[in-house]
Amino acid sequence: MANITKQHMCGPYIHTMSSIGLHVPAAQCFATEPEDPFGLGLDQVQETMTVNAISVYAAAREAVKGFEKTGPGITFIMTGNKLNTVALPGVLCFGMDKSAAAHMIQNASNSYKKKGYK
Repeated sequence: MANITKQHMCGPYIHTMSSIGLHVPAAQCFATEPEDPFGLGLDQVQETMTVNAISVYAAAREAVKGFEKTGPGITFIMTGNKLNTVALPGVLCFGMDKSAAAHMIQNASNSYKKKGYK
């Protein structure tokens, strides 16, 4: 399991007065040749997954802890792009990261809907 550090939390969770949790994950994702999507080393893939997916889990988990104190009507926002639904050549690892984060956010949205968390 990856060790999440402040370095990995490039877009830290922010709880504002308007009850919004915001996380903007960002890591350099190394492009590959379109003909060789598996051209990256595992260490590069793991680093981008840690920042762009695992840190989202960590931030969302902390957000829910805060939401439990403030009550319903709370929103967690994660920025994204279309890579969780479209496969573009040369950016396999970034699409993997976005897909993992999007799946987690959708799952959390379904799970916490009754509590009023968005």
